[in-house]
Amino acid sequence: MLGISKEYYCKIENDKVFPSKELLLKIIKMTGIEFKLNARIKNPSSYLTNQAN
Repeated sequence: MLGISKEYYCKIENDKVFPSKELLLKIIKMTGIEFKLNARIKNPSSYLTNQAN
């Protein structure tokens, strides 16, 4: 549905890669995750992980 491999999705989940803006928006739309980005955040990937916990 996202147009990516399971391996690539696993890398995203495990903070090995950060998805493009387009892919990130697809993931947000499909999962229904509420997403707020603070421009001062240095590592957006860690921000997403911390917000989910």
